Amino acid sequence: MHRRDLLFLLVALIVIVPFVLGPLLWLVKIFLTGISELHFDFLFALPENAGREGGIFPMIVSTFYIIALCLLFCIPLGFLVVYFLLHNEMENKYTFWDSWIRYAMASFGSAPSIVFGLLGVAIFADFFGFGVSILSGALTLSVMVLPYFVSGSLSAFQKANHIHGLAAKSSGLQYSSIFFKILFPAAISGIWASFFVALTRALAETAALLFTSGYALNVPKSIFDSGRALSVHIFDLAFQVPGGSAKAYASASVLVVIIIFMNVLAKIFQKGVSFGS
Repeated sequence: MHRRDLLFLLVALIVIVPFVLGPLLWLVKIFLTGISELHFDFLFALPENAGREGGIFPMIVSTFYIIALCLLFCIPLGFLVVYFLLHNEMENKYTFWDSWIRYAMASFGSAPSIVFGLLGVAIFADFFGFGVSILSGALTLSVMVLPYFVSGSLSAFQKANHIHGLAAKSSGLQYSSIFFKILFPAAISGIWASFFVALTRALAETAALLFTSGYALNVPKSIFDSGRALSVHIFDLAFQVPGGSAKAYASASVLVVIIIFMNVLAKIFQKGVSFGS
């Protein structure tokens, strides 16, 4: 190896290693700090003393409701968007709506989450009258994660279409039959990967939920009740509650484990993508 190549490799390692070790050390710190608070009661007990004591059961329930509703709204709408875009793409027919939808998806995907929080308050909480509630938070998150699901699913369908679409189209099948009977089964792994990416994005969100789902520490009885998501609980303990850092780290450990698990599932499905080749 030439001296110049060796020098370049050394500089690259010096630059890259901190970016790799930094997040790993940060995760280790979270687990080491929060592990003393992790036990069965912590997961299934109610919070006490503003969260300094007790557990996170209401936050787990609220997070589950918000994420479930978010995906319930996001996935059907995402499939409709993919269905429309892919149809025009297969027909080589690009309209104003194609360009507008793609631009909107790109814009939503790059917008700060705090913007979605303000948007959610204005539209869902105030205009539709849902107030600060589980439903408002879920609807806000569904708009926020929609670009991630659409982008990943559309890519999976495009790859499937590249292999199967021409043959299916030449057979005279209607587009709906091609989409659901041929392309959908071929793209299912990519769709699942997109699902887990959207789920992970929603789980990690804080800013949008600060304004829309609320801070309530009790278990929500309906989707119109306020509910504190786990990410919001971590933020509140870390920055708003004196003496809450220990429980914040423990809560963060739980959330990080869930997110890592979802990311692993997404990677498994991404590697397992098979389009019949």
